[in-house]
Amino acid sequence: MSSHSAASLYLAGMLALGSGIGAWLKPDLKVSISLTAVLLVFLACALKSILHRVYWPLTGLVIAGIGMWSMAATLPENQPGHYLNQIHPEVRWLEIRVLETLKPGQFSEKYTGEIHRVDTLTTHGKVLVEIRKDSARAALTPGQLILTPALPRPVAPPMNPGAFDYGQYLKTQGIYARVKLTSANCILMPPSPDTREDLFGALRQKLQAALGALGLGNEESQIARALLLGDRTAIAPELRLAYTRAGILHVLAISGLHVGILATMLFAFLAPLRPLRYGKGLQALLGLTLLWGYALIAGFSPSVVRAVLLYSFVALAVYLERPGQTLHFLGLCWVFMLAGINPNWLVQIGFQLSFAAVAAIVIFYPFLFRYLSLKKRPLDYFGKLIAVSLAAQIGTLPLTLYYFHQFPGLFLLSNLVLLPGLGVLLVTGLACLTLEVFMELPQAASALLNGLLKTMNQYVEWASGQEVFFFEGLSMTRLECILSVLAVFLFGIYLKTRMPNIIYGIAVLLLLFQGTGVYREVQRSKTESWVIPHQVAHTMIWTRRASRLEVACTDTIKGAYLVSGVQKYWGVRHTEYKPLASLYTMGKRSMRVLDRIGLYSPEESHPHFLLLSGSPRVHLGRVLQILKPKAVIADGSNYPSDLKRWNKSCSEKGIPFHATAYEGAFEMEVPLE
Repeated sequence: MSSHSAASLYLAGMLALGSGIGAWLKPDLKVSISLTAVLLVFLACALKSILHRVYWPLTGLVIAGIGMWSMAATLPENQPGHYLNQIHPEVRWLEIRVLETLKPGQFSEKYTGEIHRVDTLTTHGKVLVEIRKDSARAALTPGQLILTPALPRPVAPPMNPGAFDYGQYLKTQGIYARVKLTSANCILMPPSPDTREDLFGALRQKLQAALGALGLGNEESQIARALLLGDRTAIAPELRLAYTRAGILHVLAISGLHVGILATMLFAFLAPLRPLRYGKGLQALLGLTLLWGYALIAGFSPSVVRAVLLYSFVALAVYLERPGQTLHFLGLCWVFMLAGINPNWLVQIGFQLSFAAVAAIVIFYPFLFRYLSLKKRPLDYFGKLIAVSLAAQIGTLPLTLYYFHQFPGLFLLSNLVLLPGLGVLLVTGLACLTLEVFMELPQAASALLNGLLKTMNQYVEWASGQEVFFFEGLSMTRLECILSVLAVFLFGIYLKTRMPNIIYGIAVLLLLFQGTGVYREVQRSKTESWVIPHQVAHTMIWTRRASRLEVACTDTIKGAYLVSGVQKYWGVRHTEYKPLASLYTMGKRSMRVLDRIGLYSPEESHPHFLLLSGSPRVHLGRVLQILKPKAVIADGSNYPSDLKRWNKSCSEKGIPFHATAYEGAFEMEVPLE
């Protein structure tokens, strides 16, 4: 590994450390700036050789301080002009500008917006806009203004274990609240002259309209929008799941492969400029300008920004005839994206997976290809493809298991089948899209593109049906993920440097990884837990014992998606379904279920927990006096009006009351004796 690569990776790591500390501690902006300024003074002394021996440690600390500073600057509490600092109960109006259309929900349309005014105060800050669907109203467009008295509210945390934390996801996008609207509580206004839609937004809409005019099939059109324009909001959940199970979901995110093909087309188109005076520089300038324009049209996601930025560094090095190492450029991309564009990208899954895949390819590909290279040329191409696919999978595996708890066993076959033809598909799609914008596209070209997309979807449908090769429930804790990522990184460094001491570090990390897993299993075996999940009009009781899950419910079909999610989250290996009973015991604890019929006896023993299901027709005050539970739980099968009355009755008796509709799932761990 060259000194340039080592330096850039060191600075990238310190920047990530500082940004992570900033996201965790949420420091005051003035404190972050002061700390960074002090470190800069010491670094200046080091440059004058006063503290020469600690130059690199000080440089790393300065970069970490910059990372913490940049992350702190994005927090609403450090921005006086953020709308969250201006919201109070007396606010009468908000002015919101629509920024982007998101994937709609079942009953509402979703958009990202920016709050420009709170009453008469000028503010800023992104917000999630949810507006109930209305057939009499056209969909909102980017740039449109909304006037509403509805105040922004925090996004509620997940109601059940293993559920997707949408609020935390929105925070990684810089969105800290949402506004719920209906046609009755908002006024929709056209964009004003000074808030007209930006050029790239207009181009994106024009290209989407051109893509819709190609006459592609429904599923084919969804995939084309993702492949060519980076718009995955239209992909149906079933189709997305099929691509996930086939291990080929990454092709739907615009990344290095897409940018490389587009760059090859652009630079070939601009090749006639090279013989001119300064033609080489003009070709590079125009080519990179068009690439960055495509990145903006494609949504400026972390993966496409990383790909275009990396290509820009490489193109600049080639133009200056000073080619450098890819790892060096990758480290520079990391620093530039986090410190110069958006530090919140550090906690986004797409950013992490994109860099992990590229870094692993750079590090592990030469080693893997050494053993997979074949002498004959056609076979040699497949050897390279296998080496690239395996390297990328090595780099992303810890993150995939941590975030998604699953592993597609057919990833290698899918890459071998689809990636060779993906270049043809992208070139055909981009050519058809360009021709459709400027002239009427021949029907044969549209049919060719539709056929290619349909063939890819047919393979994905077949591969996703091979369930025996799709592994789920592979849970991993955050500590285990960090340890495994460090182990993979150290192994890559060992392959580059062959330093024997690194092996000891890898061994220690693997021992810690195994020790963490053993400790987790031992702790699980010492306790059992009850979980009452929240589900509307349905009662479920989960009893968790180590890697076993017992599910007692009134309807197994209605709760199947909840059980599926928690199986992956907890790493459950065996699940058993049972009918709902009236009494449950665990150690010295007991739970009495009082259903709609509401039958109970004064001679019953006093339970620790009383679960109310189906809005039982009883006088709760009398039930509490007779059964004397230590806590009362009401799940989502009860009427909201009953919850308010029961909460009052429990408060009068001094008994804790837990309503899953307001507080989420009820969880109780019981130690085993």
